[in-house]
Amino acid sequence: MRQVCALRPNLSVPSIAVALYQREILSLGKAADFAGLHRMAFQAALYEQKVPINYSVEDLEADLNALDRILPS
Repeated sequence: MRQVCALRPNLSVPSIAVALYQREILSLGKAADFAGLHRMAFQAALYEQKVPINYSVEDLEADLNALDRILPS
């Protein structure tokens, strides 16, 4: 990948990671790892490039169900 960036200096590893995330080829965590960034730093890069976080209604429902299981009523 670094060789591609050397051939095309306008491309950086983080920008490639953003593109792969945007196309849903990589998950948020995997794209951050690919970019060599902490997950929050990668999310900031997404924000700066106006790329939305891929978070569906199903993801929200799964998160709410997980919270219901681990938090006492």
